[in-house]
Amino acid sequence: MSENKEIRGLVNKAKKYQVEAFEKLYTRYFRQVYSYVYFRVGVVPDAEDLTAQTFLRALEAIETYNEKKASFISWLLSIAHNLTIDYYREKKRKPQVFLEEVGLVEEGRGDPEEALINNHYQDLIWKKVGELTEEQQQVIFLKFGLNFSNKEIARALSKTEGSIKALLFRALRMLKKKVEKDERSED
Repeated sequence: MSENKEIRGLVNKAKKYQVEAFEKLYTRYFRQVYSYVYFRVGVVPDAEDLTAQTFLRALEAIETYNEKKASFISWLLSIAHNLTIDYYREKKRKPQVFLEEVGLVEEGRGDPEEALINNHYQDLIWKKVGELTEEQQQVIFLKFGLNFSNKEIARALSKTEGSIKALLFRALRMLKKKVEKDERSED
């Protein structure tokens, strides 16, 4: 996937150690990287640290970045993914996800009763996402949290687009079953 001209230009300048160029890349992609990391770890200070480490590693390895292999954001997210794996190896615990802080769950608008129902379903769905496998959670977050295309997800996770489609299909099917089971138990 070819990056747009502006990003390619910034990356090329960053490779020549032009600090302002890397600062612009940081500013442009910080929220996406932070959202991804926070979704995985669920702890603000840890997410901040891992996001900072992601950009530090990116700066240290900027010369190795190859736009023909992955988009710049995919490359950053792969660095963040690897740091998150290391984080869990050290911590050996499951993430807690509070999506409201990341900005993925919007406040209801209009009818307060409708907003309450919508928030309930959003909370239920994201709670059930937390019960999926780590890989399924990751694909759902990239698809619906960051609006990545299947192709971008495939590049970010070093998988084929077909395997991403299959993984997403299975994850959504499993999510549907979990939500339906939860709704039946409430009756």
